Amino acid sequence: MKLIALLALVTFLSGGVYFAMAADPSPAERRDSADSAFKKGNFKDAFSLYQELATSADDEAGKVPHDLTRAIQCLERLGRVDEIDDFREKVIAAHPHNWRLLETAAESYLGGNESFGFIIAGKFYRGNHRGGDGRQVYTIERDRIRALQLMQQALDDVEKDDNKADRGTFYFALADMLMNARYGGGAWQLQYLSDLSKLPDYEDGYPAYMYGGQNNGAPVNADGTPVYHTIPKSWKEAATDGQRWRWCLVQAAEMSPVDASRAQFIFASFLREQFGVQTMAQYGYGGRAFSGPSSDDDTKKNESGPFAVSTLGEDETIARLASGIKRFKLPAEFDFIHIFQTLSDNGKGVYAEDATNALASLFENRQQYDRAAEYWKQSIQKFGDPHSNKKQQLDQIIGNWASFEPMETEPAGNDAVAWLLFRNGKQVSFEAHEIDVPKLLGDIKAYIKSKPAQLDWQSVDVDNVGFRLVEKNELQYIKGKPVAQWSMELKPREKHFDRRVKVTIPVNKAGAYLIIAKMADGNITRIVLWHADTAIVKKTLDNGSYYFVADATTGQPIAKANVEYFGYQQQWTGNGQNYQINLKNFAENTDADGQVKLTKNQADANYRWLITATTDDGRFAYLGFTGIWGGQYYDAAYKQEKVYFITDRPVYRPGDTAKFKFWLGQAQYDQQGTSPFANKAFTVIVNNPKGEKVMEKTFTCDQFGGFDGEFPLPRDATLGQFQCMVQRAPNNFMGGGSFRVEEYKKPEFEVTVDAP
Repeated sequence: MKLIALLALVTFLSGGVYFAMAADPSPAERRDSADSAFKKGNFKDAFSLYQELATSADDEAGKVPHDLTRAIQCLERLGRVDEIDDFREKVIAAHPHNWRLLETAAESYLGGNESFGFIIAGKFYRGNHRGGDGRQVYTIERDRIRALQLMQQALDDVEKDDNKADRGTFYFALADMLMNARYGGGAWQLQYLSDLSKLPDYEDGYPAYMYGGQNNGAPVNADGTPVYHTIPKSWKEAATDGQRWRWCLVQAAEMSPVDASRAQFIFASFLREQFGVQTMAQYGYGGRAFSGPSSDDDTKKNESGPFAVSTLGEDETIARLASGIKRFKLPAEFDFIHIFQTLSDNGKGVYAEDATNALASLFENRQQYDRAAEYWKQSIQKFGDPHSNKKQQLDQIIGNWASFEPMETEPAGNDAVAWLLFRNGKQVSFEAHEIDVPKLLGDIKAYIKSKPAQLDWQSVDVDNVGFRLVEKNELQYIKGKPVAQWSMELKPREKHFDRRVKVTIPVNKAGAYLIIAKMADGNITRIVLWHADTAIVKKTLDNGSYYFVADATTGQPIAKANVEYFGYQQQWTGNGQNYQINLKNFAENTDADGQVKLTKNQADANYRWLITATTDDGRFAYLGFTGIWGGQYYDAAYKQEKVYFITDRPVYRPGDTAKFKFWLGQAQYDQQGTSPFANKAFTVIVNNPKGEKVMEKTFTCDQFGGFDGEFPLPRDATLGQFQCMVQRAPNNFMGGGSFRVEEYKKPEFEVTVDAP
């Protein structure tokens, strides 16, 4: 042993090369080795090194968060998620006063690890588990509480740290954890104080508040006033999570002017989300300013609805609360408009710009468009507009703007009517261009007949003609010069409100028209007018389909109309070419009643069909592309078995005889002859209120599917509801009904009449 020790200390010379015992690698060298293994994807070796570093109390304080994070990533990549919890807690135990490590550990609980697992033999295993045994549970609330416990554990050490930038980051992180799933419909939970003294149990189901779901409005107090979250004196004196959240923002704001602006912006954004007028949209109000300005009828004396938002003062709001829509003043501390204005007036930094943009947006929601325009102008002037997004928003308010409202097909013969929504402009000019629909459909057919390797859906889209003409610029389908040109004088409303006006379109000939409206010094809007003289009605039949061709105005049938069916099918070939196109084409003439009936064999359900109807006198209509189905859709309901049950009385006394009758049949109103259940035997089972069988007897149906019977009730019959069921075979119940057994007597009453 002495010789071995001596040799280890003495340099040995051999062939001119010196050998010496290597020293143990330093923590920094081991971390470099771990990082290198991690980058190479050697996660097993990397985890071993990170684990050794992170669980050592001697690990460099500033590096422990890195070691923990990388180690967890290694376990995730190795599929060893069920080891994360034990490892993480060992690291926490080794560094109980390293607040940066505690913050990192807390974030890892909420940062994407599987929030579910399985309990097997009393032990929890996070993540998926092979074998299918164990009870699946969720850890969402448990993980949240554990994260808050760690952040609370770190608080004392955070307050002693001189690094204000890191401290500000910590307080914002703690605020985010408190607000986890507590925006919108989950805000009511901020009224309660999370118990951090113990971990909650695992949950058997996914927590309902994590689904989002319907927002029932901001929470209110018992007297109906909104719940506001005040600032407590300290973390320990907070009475609710909402107060804890406010305390965190106040602490963060003290770290730097930037943190102060961020904290104010977060607080104001939360208040706006809770109490802004946009919360009314969840009651069904939508569109620009909640549908108010689309007509002149928005001057109603309604102090708490969408028509009243333009009358709000800057310290007022109309919001959806848990108790309903309410108009109220905001206390100065919770006046989110004033907070945004303070940030905007500061004029510096990203939060000043965000606050200015938020003011522009919220004033638009309040229908106070002049104020919104002011803030968009301020934002452009102070902070620039490199992508012109703000200018587009501003132009939407102050520019001359118009838009057609959607319109349905109009019957030919009279001038058509459209509705135009506009703002600011004083004149608009119109043009009407006739569309060559037969040519468009012919080109689509020709494209399909060319059998391309892959069909372009836009090239076969016949439903959105306007898109083809406007967006794809397919002007070859416009017939020559405009068929009508005219203009209108407009009277815009003040303060950039919308006005809705009726536009008479001077065309009465049947066809399709592209209507173009040009606002003077404004935008251009377009709509397609369908002026129809002929209509095709389609209906599915049993094993076939039905078509009715009629006059679009009178509804009178059109006889001898040529109804053409053009169909295509994309069929996968699997031999290198993706698809092959199969085609079918045939035509039928309508009968004297304007009808065409197809059998299931005439029109293949695997094809898409374009259906056109034409007549010798120039009528034209089309339908498609559409499927033609001839399935037996109604057989299930038509042949549904029905069971009807009656008793001679609704309620019996113990000892009475319950008399009953059953009718069995099918839901076929046109059924001829005897019932399909005639002369067939069925078993009736009667169960008492305890579910015990008290009668089982077989009956045979008469020619109408009916039979009757009776059940003598014993003197000691159980009181309550008895079930009477009919079955075709054991455990094959068809239906039935019930009757009650009660101790009762008929009501007694006296009538006194005073004669004149």
